Amino acid sequence: AESGQGIVIGEIVNKTPAQMMGLKKEDNVLLVDQTPIKDARAFNSALTAHKKDEAITFTVIRKGETKQVVNTYQPRFESETLNILVYGENVKWLLIAFILIAMSIFSLFFSSLNYAQSERWFKRMQLVSSAAFSIGHGGNDSQKVMGIITVALIAGGQITNFEQMPNWVPLSCYTVIALGTMSGGWKIIKTMGTRITKVTPFEGVAAETAGALTLFITEMLKIPVSTTHTITGSIIGVGATKRLSAVRWGVTINLLWAWIITIPISALMATIVYWIFRLTGLG
Repeated sequence: AESGQGIVIGEIVNKTPAQMMGLKKEDNVLLVDQTPIKDARAFNSALTAHKKDEAITFTVIRKGETKQVVNTYQPRFESETLNILVYGENVKWLLIAFILIAMSIFSLFFSSLNYAQSERWFKRMQLVSSAAFSIGHGGNDSQKVMGIITVALIAGGQITNFEQMPNWVPLSCYTVIALGTMSGGWKIIKTMGTRITKVTPFEGVAAETAGALTLFITEMLKIPVSTTHTITGSIIGVGATKRLSAVRWGVTINLLWAWIITIPISALMATIVYWIFRLTGLG
């Protein structure tokens, strides 16, 4: 977890590189050798700059004391390629790269495929593009709810800072979003896939990839955006590439109005619930 200065080590799993390099739970890592650590990305970059068994020095705050932990760098895998591929920050970009490369190959070398054949291939590719968009969905929308729950826990005195966020918070947020999408998301999916414009598998791959890329970039820049707005814009974009009349603008305008009135209605409902709790003595 990131703190104001350095990063705080969470759970340490047995026989992991962190344990083998001498780090402990709740260590606040300030420096790796002489490199200041501001976030998880900087920490990972500083680690991977070393070779296996090369000396590495961590400057950490442990139980209120600043210490130096000297050890040797132990990567997760022997293969440097595997260490890069399985790093969480890289997986989503690899998915995007795979999709773009695959689409380029299709455009350049498989242009002789007939319509039915190309549709069949792009239906398969939609599994990858939808997976990429799902990662963006979870990494974006879940973070917002996690932040609200964590603030509530801090306000209630359960924890004192974001680094102490319990593991059940992200787990429950990801689970609820997944269950909500599975149980009640079909109407939204139908609207997005058929009512705004007719989306072919090729256009679906393009829209999902564009949406995923947008979510990945905004997540990297720490900008909260709406996943629904993102995919809607992508679908409108692919529809408009055929012709502007291919987009059902009446449906689109209704969606825009729904987004606009959601804010005041949500605020009103929150106010009502707040005063109910206050008046009943629950708040």
